[in-house]
Amino acid sequence: MHVGSLILLFFICLVNGQQKMMKIFGKVLDADLNDGVPKANAECVEECFQKSDCILVFMNLEGQCLSFNINISQKLTVVETTKEDKLFVAFKTQFLLSQCPAYEAMDLTVTVGAETVPWIKNGSEYTFKRCLGDWKMFERKNNVVVCMQTFVINVTSFEAAKQECEGMGPYKLTGLQTVEELNWVYDRRNPNWNGTLNGFWIGAKRQEAYSGQGITEFDFFDGYTVLDSGFYETNCFCEGKKYSNSMTEDCMIVCDAWKLDFDSCETIMDRYEVVCDGQQKMIKIFGKVLDADLNNGALKPNAECVEECYQQSECMLVFMNSEEQCLLFDFNLTVKLAVVETAKTDNLFVALM
Repeated sequence: MHVGSLILLFFICLVNGQQKMMKIFGKVLDADLNDGVPKANAECVEECFQKSDCILVFMNLEGQCLSFNINISQKLTVVETTKEDKLFVAFKTQFLLSQCPAYEAMDLTVTVGAETVPWIKNGSEYTFKRCLGDWKMFERKNNVVVCMQTFVINVTSFEAAKQECEGMGPYKLTGLQTVEELNWVYDRRNPNWNGTLNGFWIGAKRQEAYSGQGITEFDFFDGYTVLDSGFYETNCFCEGKKYSNSMTEDCMIVCDAWKLDFDSCETIMDRYEVVCDGQQKMIKIFGKVLDADLNNGALKPNAECVEECYQQSECMLVFMNSEEQCLLFDFNLTVKLAVVETAKTDNLFVALM
């Protein structure tokens, strides 16, 4: 039997508005069912369906049940399995009652409160990634998910804007790929803006070969924005020189007058805010975990410690010091954590999802 038809046979019609639970043969990578609770499959699924913050359950035929909460889970990967593996995953998702889409055509999303997050399907894998805090998520082509946030930090040069984003965490000054992204940034503008004299720095700079020319050929610095000349030709006032004094304008901004415009990369009078982006990242602060002993951890360089936590879907936080002691915390095992900020001179660090 075709795997797709097997999956459709396991569709569970639990309805809450347009919310559904869709059950497939599958498993959650890096998740251990022994960390769950004994519970019949039907009860496990129903309990998740009734809890507003539950997005997924992982189960087996032995009645082990492991649920995942949107407020805790920022990255999950689900892999399809065979019937013989006797492993199941039930997603909370939504589509209209009048729809009966083919499995391959399903566009799965998770909606909790005002937040809607897509499940990205790639072959036999589903990946769930959400943004930190109140960062705004945008889904681009080729399964690229980008998180953006604006910051009221007035800087007067393009390089300073890049440094501001990079200094706040593993973030980059963002490029813009779609009209939806542009409109979101534009709508974040200060209502007291004065014409074109204020705006947001964007992570796009005209290529050196076209400096000072009204040509839509740019370099981006965030690692995942690609040049779409049509988008910029339609939405950008991309002249290369300032009308008033013929100053070269090669760095992109969002401003009141034209939405997308250009200014000098070393502007003198104007001060712009910044738009930073990132995919799911770790935020590192000077801090410590109360009642945690770094001697219980491992010896590991800070960068390696943070990367290991980032790659493990169940890791939520790492505690480190300048002597490269590293202690990881797993959300499946952690009931309560208290983190307090410390001084730079204490040489203690916490990195959290």
